[in-house]
Amino acid sequence: MTRPVAAPERLSRLLALVPWLSAHDGVTVSEAAVHFGVTTEELVDDLNLLICSGLPGYGPEHLVDIQFWDEDEEIHVLDPQTLTAPMRLTPDEVTALLVGLRVLAQVPGDHDRDALVTATAKLERAGGGALAADLVDMRIASGDQAAVLDEAIAQGLSVHMTYAGITREDVTERTITPMRVLVGQGYTYVEAWCDLAEAVRTFRLDRILTCSLGGQSVPPSVGALDDEPTAQTKVELSLQPSASWVVETHAAKLLGETNGVRSVELLVSDLEWAARLVLSLGGQARAVSPAALVDRVRTLAQEALSGYGGSTTV
Repeated sequence: MTRPVAAPERLSRLLALVPWLSAHDGVTVSEAAVHFGVTTEELVDDLNLLICSGLPGYGPEHLVDIQFWDEDEEIHVLDPQTLTAPMRLTPDEVTALLVGLRVLAQVPGDHDRDALVTATAKLERAGGGALAADLVDMRIASGDQAAVLDEAIAQGLSVHMTYAGITREDVTERTITPMRVLVGQGYTYVEAWCDLAEAVRTFRLDRILTCSLGGQSVPPSVGALDDEPTAQTKVELSLQPSASWVVETHAAKLLGETNGVRSVELLVSDLEWAARLVLSLGGQARAVSPAALVDRVRTLAQEALSGYGGSTTV
């Protein structure tokens, strides 16, 4: 009996079938079914649907033509229509795919990194090169760094790294034992036991300047890990109406609203990121708490003003 199949799953398989069968001419029905992880009955149903599909007009010359019989017979695609033509992507589609590939490349795991590099290079060429430099800024770590963290997590090894602080002026040498990788607020983090801090710390991958594998290491018991980065801070902002998009975009908690001005609370892993968010809103946002954030916004604003030769009082 044929199992129920979700429409998106079947559509994805149907779109892949004709190009794959064209590239593997002569494969049998049973072999194709094994490749796509379906029963022979399901594959035959798919083939029967495909031969009723085609281009507008829907005459015999417009339909996909596939020759097949029972499960032990070969399949031949006689006329694929346009389904084997190279896919044409819009600039937005190329950008979205590049973002996805680059995020995947920076997350430790069992990935085929050679395939990621190859696919990324092809998409960059398809986008004319400018997309990679101008439209996609994901602040990702190098493949070598991700590979080191891959192995460290899998083998229980320590990692020796050179790590840049918030301003990249505070550079430290650290030995960490990576535990897991987390993604949030546009960055990828590694949560690890840090020998220097003698505690669990969360490090941004793009700030790891160099890293290399160490020996076997087991971090002290630190209790069960939460599902979010451990180093998170609540910050309160006051937003003018034109900056209300921050609530939805950054999943902020609305604390109150007066005359269109909203008080919101965000959970952030990096106060520097929060300070630059406030400044980027050009006076449409004000830092309320914690004091460290207020002071950092004031400092950055004073530095910016001093560059114009104006007053440095904020």
